Amino acid sequence: MRGSLEKAILHVLWSTDQELRGQEVLDQFNRTRHEPIAYPTVMTVLKRLIEKGAVVRRKSGRAYMYRPTCGDPVGLDVRRVLKAHGEEAVARFVEQAAADPGLRTQLLTRVNEHRADCMHRS
Repeated sequence: MRGSLEKAILHVLWSTDQELRGQEVLDQFNRTRHEPIAYPTVMTVLKRLIEKGAVVRRKSGRAYMYRPTCGDPVGLDVRRVLKAHGEEAVARFVEQAAADPGLRTQLLTRVNEHRADCMHRS
């Protein structure tokens, strides 16, 4: 996700809690630019982001709706590492957390918060 257009389009998607149609991505993207880009360019970038696992789309009527798979660049990096290394990445992270009391506390706090959220939603 190193291309500047990819980053800019992801920022458009991250700026809202809703899925967006391609035209809505284009409109929001062009609001902040001196030189607007064309609809086919946005669609090409969205396709690349889908192929990289950064964006998903779903059909809604005649249009597709787009949303990011993660809420920020860090989430994308974590997703990439997990995809590449799977269980080994998790094991190494746990080893690092075990060696660092501050990180271990943060990890346990996040796990407990996640459990509470999951139980609350059930």
